[in-house]
Amino acid sequence: MAERTRALAENSRLMQLAQQAANAASWSWEPATGQVRWSAEMYVLLGLDPLQDAGTESAAAFFAAVHPEDRELLREGVARALREGAMTLELRVFRRIPDGREERWFLCRARLFPAADDAPAALVGIHVDITDRRRIGERFEAAAGAIDGFVYERDLVTGRVVRTAGVTALLGEEIPEAAAAWIGRIHPEDRERFEREVEAGLADPVRDRYSAEYRIRRADGGWAWVWDRGRFFRDSVSDRAVRALGVMLDMTARRLAEERQALLMREVDHRGKNALAVVKAALRLTPGNDPVYRAAIEGRVDALARAQSLLAETNWAGTRLRAVLESTLAPFLGQGAAPHAVLEGPEVVIPGSVVQALTMALHELATNATKYGALSSASGVLRVSWQQDGNTLRLRWEEAGGPAVSAPARKGFGSRVVDNTLGNQLGGFVQWEWAAEGLIVEMGIPFPCGPDVVEKLFRQAAPGVVQV
Repeated sequence: MAERTRALAENSRLMQLAQQAANAASWSWEPATGQVRWSAEMYVLLGLDPLQDAGTESAAAFFAAVHPEDRELLREGVARALREGAMTLELRVFRRIPDGREERWFLCRARLFPAADDAPAALVGIHVDITDRRRIGERFEAAAGAIDGFVYERDLVTGRVVRTAGVTALLGEEIPEAAAAWIGRIHPEDRERFEREVEAGLADPVRDRYSAEYRIRRADGGWAWVWDRGRFFRDSVSDRAVRALGVMLDMTARRLAEERQALLMREVDHRGKNALAVVKAALRLTPGNDPVYRAAIEGRVDALARAQSLLAETNWAGTRLRAVLESTLAPFLGQGAAPHAVLEGPEVVIPGSVVQALTMALHELATNATKYGALSSASGVLRVSWQQDGNTLRLRWEEAGGPAVSAPARKGFGSRVVDNTLGNQLGGFVQWEWAAEGLIVEMGIPFPCGPDVVEKLFRQAAPGVVQV
């Protein structure tokens, strides 16, 4: 008997510990007698003191603590338990606190035990405080509702996918929970790329993520652009990916805006080239124009047109310095086997606001080299090198193998264009050196772009030396 008593006491302590750990409480109610019993944890859940408030437990006391809007739900639940033998419901309950009361969410589960021997029938249940879980769910629903898309969870074993309500707004209809139902709607041109991205994430436990933009078919037959980002979760024993949690963002509006912007940029580029062509035509048709003067002006107009084309290719987001140099120097270089120009430096992208001004300065230097310097001789060589020094882009223009040069008595128009363009317009500096081997020009331009800009914009190869 003593051993049985100790066992019962131990079981009671274990039950109490389990209820406390789960933020739960047990209770019982005898419909025939109205007798109600609460565990000590029930008092705590309601904000009562198990000692001071002992003896106050009753069905009416708990009913009074239930939120008025949920009392009918409780009545229906108890009636169903008496008819069917069990009930499960979630409802709001007010808990007493020092300065009033606070609303809490309870999960209520109960089972009806029929009368047996001398024991009357009793409804025995447990209340679990799920307030924190509900609030997390509410925050998740608010966040999911705020995005232009939806959140999903995919079971990789069964293929079942649970999605938030945003999927219906995106597609215009509900779709089955099977993963195949979504994959089958992906545009045929995008499906293989998406599957490769997912497979890469599955194969790499360190990465464990995927991200892809693709088109998905809507109910009206049109296509929506989505950005699908997700993460895999793996079984701790087998390391096998068992589920994926992700978010699907509707990118259709952004894509359409980018297409409109690209169209406008092409139109601006087209009109800009037309305007420059009109200027050239007007120069040719103007009576009495000096041919040398006209050729010089046309050369500058052509340089601006080439710069315009380079900028249009990237929507004015920036252009590689190497591309600017190649485009500007191309009209001045010979067709022989010997290289006339050597370009040396890392891949650097310069902002659109710098491209046109730098093109004009380089055009004037190349024009001067063609008339008086290295590019006027078949044996001449022009070397242009550059490097990024902190927030300054440094360029070195070095001529060799051409006619002997000397410092001019006064600055010509071309050198003034270089000084004003790089110094005044761009806030940089220019240093001229008329060495015996040829002209050397050191140039510096303020350059705020970070070193990774080329990786983001162009994904080009490593730096090197290119001969033109």
